[in-house]
Amino acid sequence: MSDVDEELSHEEAFPRLTRELLAVLEAAGERRTLTEGEVLGRAGEVAREFCVVSRGSLAGYEDHGATTQRLIRVIGQGRFWGGTNL
Repeated sequence: MSDVDEELSHEEAFPRLTRELLAVLEAAGERRTLTEGEVLGRAGEVAREFCVVSRGSLAGYEDHGATTQRLIRVIGQGRFWGGTNL
């Protein structure tokens, strides 16, 4: 993933979390290390987790079958994915 730069996002929809909020989330949650290529969810699924990127980046792909995927978003450190309806 190091060759993919983080895209600019709409700050209102995808804010970078403050240090204070990251500390609260870390105290209440659990830290998990992902492996490259690990799938956290698929389009149409209800997100049951709230994930914060603490190091590295997370990429979202549009899946068009086993052989084709299109990169649609990259989020970096301090940003989150899923669980916004929790």
